[in-house]
Amino acid sequence: MMKKWVLLIMMAMVLWGGSAWAGPVVIDGTDANDHGSAPVGANLNGWLYMQKALENLAPQVGNGNKTVVALGTTLGEATTAINSAFNLSNLSGPGGWTLTHIDGDAAITAYFAGGMANTGILYIPTVGLTGGDMTSTELAVVNANTRPISLHSSAGRALLPWEGVFSPRARILRPRALMPGLPPSSPALP
Repeated sequence: MMKKWVLLIMMAMVLWGGSAWAGPVVIDGTDANDHGSAPVGANLNGWLYMQKALENLAPQVGNGNKTVVALGTTLGEATTAINSAFNLSNLSGPGGWTLTHIDGDAAITAYFAGGMANTGILYIPTVGLTGGDMTSTELAVVNANTRPISLHSSAGRALLPWEGVFSPRARILRPRALMPGLPPSSPALP
């Protein structure tokens, strides 16, 4: 399934051409934040996958901003997973990147209203799948802001939405809302 989405994104990049596509996007369909750990100072399984996603996106951020913004992670495993993926990556420390958590409906609303300019990578976690995940009301705020998210990714910034992307109970960041020219590949594409 993931290969299909990566192929779609690559096709969209080719169709839109260089200047129309400024920021990289990884659309993931897993719950990697719920299936990982870092028992001896190295990420394993899902957390390693999250780390590699960050490490692959960072060099492609074209706006010079070195902040990863994690939306809706509140303590628990959701926060531990992104913290570990970031802290054990090459972004942390000498990489010069920082990780910022924005949690709660009001804070996420304020972020979309004016705080996106300094973001290099926007991380959107799973919804209600693991402790401390994004809530359904936070998801509603994100879904109401697909336009700023689309502008974010077209301004040289990276986008990393996680599991909730295509699941029926958490329709987050529909690809056609983010990338209007994306051709449908299956009836399931929202």
